[in-house]
Amino acid sequence: MIASLGMRTLASFGITILLGACTAGEPKPEPKAKPKSTTAAKPEPAPVATPEPTPPPIDRSEAMLPPASDWWCVCYQADTKTGPESTTSCRASEVECHKLEGRIAQGGRGLVAGSLSQRCSLIHAAHPGDAIGGREAWQPSKLAGAWTSEGACLLEGVPVGDEAEGNGYSLLMHEALGDLRLGMEASEVLELLGTPKSKGEIEEEEATGDFVQEWQYPDVGLTLYMSAASRGAPQSLGSLRASSPCNLKTKRGVGLGSTWAEVDKAYGDVHDLEGLDPDDKLSYTAGSVYGGVFFFFEAGKVESIFMGAGAE
Repeated sequence: MIASLGMRTLASFGITILLGACTAGEPKPEPKAKPKSTTAAKPEPAPVATPEPTPPPIDRSEAMLPPASDWWCVCYQADTKTGPESTTSCRASEVECHKLEGRIAQGGRGLVAGSLSQRCSLIHAAHPGDAIGGREAWQPSKLAGAWTSEGACLLEGVPVGDEAEGNGYSLLMHEALGDLRLGMEASEVLELLGTPKSKGEIEEEEATGDFVQEWQYPDVGLTLYMSAASRGAPQSLGSLRASSPCNLKTKRGVGLGSTWAEVDKAYGDVHDLEGLDPDDKLSYTAGSVYGGVFFFFEAGKVESIFMGAGAE
């Protein structure tokens, strides 16, 4: 029995070897690859930005305004094509405003002589319209940095009387040297004195914006300063200077050779001492430095006379 079991074992072993030999040369099957997914990969979600807090709105209504300024303003009558028109003008300095007062007293160059109705008044604002009338009522003046409002006097106060006694600015309304009066047209000057011996260049005056030309009449001792609103515009007599051999006299009877006492007797009511030494006997201002008659002395007698605006 043991022998038969051995034989069966050997036989089984042989069969196993034989089967192994038969299958040894065959390739082993490749492991199947996992099928690729046809679904596209989902992108990573973008990080959500946290919005910054919105700053509160900035009120620029005050920040955009220029710094406040001082304006000096007057009222007068402008000479227009349709007749006299009430006008308000403002200047950036008191000196310029007073010079305008003097020009109004003289008249000419678009100004009605003696029409000043409100003297220089101080206004504190970035723009004149911020204080009176509103900005839409104002236009830039021919003089840089100045403003004008046409159609009405925007200033408050008691109107100036044209004939106010002792009014320095109104002095030039009535003053003259011989037949020469400030504000007269060039044609009137030529008719009175003839053609000047020489004429200077036309130059713009920074303080007023006027275009001024010097006319020389040496034979009669006169230098005239003809003024116009623009280069080439009609000229009028803006100011004048008289020296030897001029024999013309003012309306109050003063001329070259008059003494200090005679000048003071004639013009004492409008003698301007502001900023002057009362003991100074070399000059005498009648009216105002912004518009008046200036007498200059040598050896106690009038050596020359100037009429017009003396302050620059």
